[in-house]
Amino acid sequence: MPAFRRIDGDGNDLDLIVNEIGNYTGTHPLDITDAQGALSALQVVADGNWTIVVKVMQKATPFTGSASGKGSNVLLAAPDTITGLATATITHKGSSNFVVKAYTSDDSDLLVNEIGNYNGQVILPDGTLVFEIIADGTWSIKLG
Repeated sequence: MPAFRRIDGDGNDLDLIVNEIGNYTGTHPLDITDAQGALSALQVVADGNWTIVVKVMQKATPFTGSASGKGSNVLLAAPDTITGLATATITHKGSSNFVVKAYTSDDSDLLVNEIGNYNGQVILPDGTLVFEIIADGTWSIKLG
């Protein structure tokens, strides 16, 4: 039963990063926009062994127009990959919550928030640099 929370410098809860039953492996952004608040600590509640690895955003999985995977992940797009009015086809084959968020240099948009399987097309924010995927199954994202 791992649960990970982001905590600010005053000890206030910023948000819940992971809340799962059973074993969990995944990748999540910790500190993307100022609107989230400044991260000072992580609070971990678990009934078994756990490991957290912190990496700089430049180590995220590169997004060059299409990507696929299984489970939660973070994708990093080069600055000119997504410009203007762009769309993406997104799929998920799983049974739990499926969330896709897009981050620009100064904002974020919730693109998908569904339970179970998903297949749809979304409009991407101009200048999208990062995708956050929360998934229990296989997923894909493809521009166009």
